[in-house]
Amino acid sequence: MDDCYFEKKTSLHLQETGTPIQFVHRRSFDDPSGFRLHLNDCIELYAFVSGEADYVIEEECFSLSRGDLLAISPHAVHVPILKKPCAYERFYILIPLSFFSCIHPDPLSPFLSGNNARPKLTDAAKEKALSVLYEISRLCDREDGEGVQLTVLGLILQLLGLINDVKYCADPAPLQEPSGVPLLLRRILQYISLSPQEITSVESIAEAFHISPPYLSSLFKKHVGVTVSSYLRVKKISLAKRLLAEGRSVAFTCYECGFSDSSHFIRTFKQYTGMTPHRYKSLYTQKSSDC
Repeated sequence: MDDCYFEKKTSLHLQETGTPIQFVHRRSFDDPSGFRLHLNDCIELYAFVSGEADYVIEEECFSLSRGDLLAISPHAVHVPILKKPCAYERFYILIPLSFFSCIHPDPLSPFLSGNNARPKLTDAAKEKALSVLYEISRLCDREDGEGVQLTVLGLILQLLGLINDVKYCADPAPLQEPSGVPLLLRRILQYISLSPQEITSVESIAEAFHISPPYLSSLFKKHVGVTVSSYLRVKKISLAKRLLAEGRSVAFTCYECGFSDSSHFIRTFKQYTGMTPHRYKSLYTQKSSDC
């Protein structure tokens, strides 16, 4: 691979036990079909550097320009959408929900509501955020040690502080329409997000928008990279993870998410998460009690 394409990673532990922060800086030549829907149990901070891309988070679609930051809430379905094969550079940081619980105020609290997916930063604030991220990336090349870890931690807190201060930013850069995501598809994504548990078939979605099921499928496959049925399943699993994290029973979650058969629910949940819903709920409850 050409030297201009790379991946840099580092992990940051605040305690000996517990899930670390994951930092990734990646520049690669990618094809639009190379990305798939995914969802995390943590907060993801995503920063766009270059390429031709839009980004879908749940039912929201964003057109990306240099320095745009996205704050992706836990369990939110998301995927980048490249408009054509291109060199694509981005940063992302995965932060466990309880990582900064010992700090008051918790710098992650503004991101838990899910209402601030795209902080409206000025162009100057965007460049400042990128300079912080590039500094962390440079530290990835250094031998790991306590000094490097503390410096990275300080830089991540600086980035979170910059985002938390977004309400003080004047004249944010204007938002652009997500040209890579057709308006019809955006409306369909909003329709599915409203109540995925009540949708029983692809045909019912197509009927609601007066289009044929094959056309609906081609629209999703082209722009989202997955079939409509796969997207609907991911949305239902996202809802299931939220309910289980709130302490709901597996039986309640199964039927609340639109699954009529518990065996099918358990198989589907394990397919997308790698564990049974019982195991997921147990682990999430344990994490919460350790906070």
